[in-house]
Amino acid sequence: MASCSKSGGDPTPPKTDPPALIVSSINVNEGPFNTLVEITGTGFSTTLTDDKVFFNDKEGIVKTATATKLTATVPVGAGSGIIKVTVNGKTIVGPSFTYLLTPVTTTIAGSGTAGANDADGTLASFNGPIGIVIDNDGNLYVADSKNNKIRKISTTGTVSTFAGSGTAGLVNGIGAVACFNHPDALTIDNAGNIYVADELNHVIRKITPTASVSTFAGSGAYGLTNGSLTLATFKNPTGISIDGLGNFYVADPQNNVIRKIDNTGMVSTFAGNSISALTDGTGTAASFNLPVSVATDKNGNVFVADLLNQRIRKITPAAVVTTVATTGVRNTTFDGIDAISLDAAGNLYVSANSSLIKVNKDNVTNLVAGGLADAEGHVVDKSGNIFIADTRNNKILKISLQ
Repeated sequence: MASCSKSGGDPTPPKTDPPALIVSSINVNEGPFNTLVEITGTGFSTTLTDDKVFFNDKEGIVKTATATKLTATVPVGAGSGIIKVTVNGKTIVGPSFTYLLTPVTTTIAGSGTAGANDADGTLASFNGPIGIVIDNDGNLYVADSKNNKIRKISTTGTVSTFAGSGTAGLVNGIGAVACFNHPDALTIDNAGNIYVADELNHVIRKITPTASVSTFAGSGAYGLTNGSLTLATFKNPTGISIDGLGNFYVADPQNNVIRKIDNTGMVSTFAGNSISALTDGTGTAASFNLPVSVATDKNGNVFVADLLNQRIRKITPAAVVTTVATTGVRNTTFDGIDAISLDAAGNLYVSANSSLIKVNKDNVTNLVAGGLADAEGHVVDKSGNIFIADTRNNKILKISLQ
């Protein structure tokens, strides 16, 4: 009987497992969007589409791939968190990455050429936009000072004239029937009523959501008289803000005081003694030097842009005036300070020397944007986006932190 034997030849090579999927290190552990991160490890695919990199669960873009090294860019809005790498369905968790927010500036309205054209976005034109507020629906309202109008920018970017005929005057009425004279700062209450520091009329105007314009406070005379709404007088009011109790605070720069319009309708001098100086104190014991802008926080504190003193001043609800410290040094100066605003977290934003500067609650300053031309008004929305009336550039800008 014939026997069978195994034929000769090379034996079958033993099966080897692929390298384990490991992330051993990254070359940078913080940065803004578009930061290129180099990830070192094993088990990566040399085919780009097989590799996926996630920053805080948001997918980045893989740029290069070898078996031991990947490079990927951080996506916009990633946030801080861990890096994860997925290769052909297998996932490994790597080190953490700190996402740094970056301010991105865009023009949302205004061609840059002085005019009064109502249109969409950059097809519209302004002439010296100053005050700016935002309503609960996200619409913006702009005091277009040299056009003597209040303009509206819808959430879709359409610019229209909300109130004002364009002719300088002190006329009440609805929409284009009304007249203003160099409208400056704006503030808005919870019902959507807008209040205007009508600078050259020396009064405070009120505009309802239906564009009905009335004189809220001030007789129209040039002076410093306290009392009822109709008897009070101001000198070129340029700043106005409302607190949570319905009290208004007015920057009255030619009088060198901060006025208060309380929720019973009485006007008083809240702080300042009309002397041009830099003096801290309570109420009329304090002094300012051309206070031009005010902002109130949720605790009822009033912050003042004190122009010729180049300082930020703080007034407590008890009218105690102090000079705010910044960067750990008392009396840090702000050259050419134009306006001041607050965000929901209590951070201050100061426009000064063609820049927008953020002062956080620890009094640390950071540059948010430069290259502005007299940004005399700004407002921060609930999401932290900053809208700026770039006055001499005749544009409305948006700064989003991405």
